[in-house]
Amino acid sequence: MNPARCPVDYTIVSATEVGGASISAGSFGTYDSVNNKFVLPASSARYTDTTNGYKPGTYTVTVQGSVRDAVSSTTDTATLQITLVDVCDPPTSITPSSPSDVSYTISDNPATKVVPAFSVEPSYCTLSYLTPTI
Repeated sequence: MNPARCPVDYTIVSATEVGGASISAGSFGTYDSVNNKFVLPASSARYTDTTNGYKPGTYTVTVQGSVRDAVSSTTDTATLQITLVDVCDPPTSITPSSPSDVSYTISDNPATKVVPAFSVEPSYCTLSYLTPTI
């Protein structure tokens, strides 16, 4: 800002998923005007929350700068795109369990074997199991 003694306050005025709906700008993130940085609360809870969370994708964010204590309204906006990457595609790792061997005699009643769960990192990634038909 010119002159430097005119401080600028920043706010996020809109956030829209590219090709999608507008989301609440206040819930998307904040602007740290002291350090001149956009702050996105990127916790695992935000990833797994299907109502108020962020899904992976590209978002268009509009930031407004306003000169503090200006007699007349002095504002301008800048638009940027932020891409949120899906940390579960692919996950860091998936570790199979160690099931015990099973012996089955043909013609016996059907056998059931419970396979211990696999583990995945990050732990909030969703695992699904496919059961083949034999």
